[in-house]
Amino acid sequence: MTDTIQNAKTSQRYVPSGAIPETDPDSGAAVYSYERNGELFAIAYKPKASRNSAWHHRFRSEVERNNYITKFFEGQRAHQDEMKKRRANRKQPHSLKVGDILVSSWGYEQTNIDFYQVTAAPGKCTVELRELAKNAVETEWCQARVTPRKDKFVSAAFKRRASIDGRVKVSSVASAYVWDGRAKHQTSYA
Repeated sequence: MTDTIQNAKTSQRYVPSGAIPETDPDSGAAVYSYERNGELFAIAYKPKASRNSAWHHRFRSEVERNNYITKFFEGQRAHQDEMKKRRANRKQPHSLKVGDILVSSWGYEQTNIDFYQVTAAPGKCTVELRELAKNAVETEWCQARVTPRKDKFVSAAFKRRASIDGRVKVSSVASAYVWDGRAKHQTSYA
């Protein structure tokens, strides 16, 4: 028995010899079931995966393996449906308007709060933002309650894509949401 690599356009998948392929027609995910030394195995690949398998397990029974495969295919179909919804939502217009204030909370070992104001809405999916100055009232050592200072800008204008729910990814580590009008808790250690 020798194992083979299956070639398909640009992908190479590890497929054990004697494996029985099963492909989910809705999601495109594939599972290869096989038996080795009296033990049951299966290896699964997500729809567009090349070499890296989603999982490769040994099972105690055929029922356990079939249930696991069924759940995997269901999860892949649910993921595909969610991705279709997200792609459709990206094309929907946002609900933000000029003057709206957004808040972003981010950080590691400290909580940074940034406020942004929508200064223009040049497209149905794009907004122009500027970071706002903020008022801080110290509550404890290195802790404060902060609020934005409307129209007091501390950055140049920049454009970002806005989602249908008004969420804007302002950096690689932070997203901003419509501010609810309440002071936000901020910490700092410097």
